[in-house]
Amino acid sequence: MNRFSRGLLIAGLHVVLVGGLGAKLLVDRARYPRLWVKAAPASPPIGGRYVGLRLELPARDFEAGAEARWAALRVEEGELLALPAAPQTGQQVRISPDGTRATLSAPIPFFVSEQIAEATRR
Repeated sequence: MNRFSRGLLIAGLHVVLVGGLGAKLLVDRARYPRLWVKAAPASPPIGGRYVGLRLELPARDFEAGAEARWAALRVEEGELLALPAAPQTGQQVRISPDGTRATLSAPIPFFVSEQIAEATRR
């Protein structure tokens, strides 16, 4: 195998890898739900351009006044919901006093673009 053949083989391999990744992303985009979730800053920037966000979402079937519970997250009718789950099987959440809202206990790291001057003000 000469240099030209090896170069074509490597170029073909790159095309297959990049094409496969692109196809996977297109399948994921069509398959997984897209929705909006209310988020609030949980802490000062984690490091660099990352900010910790706490997600707040509707809760269903929780007792009013329950402080911290385990919840399974499920998408129904274009909305992310927190539903009761057995201990250690879902996400740990804090439930509002009226039992209608849940806030994830662990913050989600979110990357803030360099075009935003001050990440903590938004």
